[in-house]
Amino acid sequence: IELALLGTTGPFGLEDITRETTDHVKAAYGLMEMLHKLAYSYIYADADNLLKLNVYFIHAAGEKNLFLILWA
Repeated sequence: IELALLGTTGPFGLEDITRETTDHVKAAYGLMEMLHKLAYSYIYADADNLLKLNVYFIHAAGEKNLFLILWA
């Protein structure tokens, strides 16, 4: 099972290096909240299924040099 979160650094065309380099921190909290919601929504599910879950964050940023970073 895979879970993915897409994050963009502000509106299209924004050139803010500080946001581009720190937005992945907010994504970690977002992914943790998704895992928390899943775990408490299915409290009687087997915990081994939760351990098999793959979590990804796709970070899109830049204007002139658009880049995508995949955090796994």
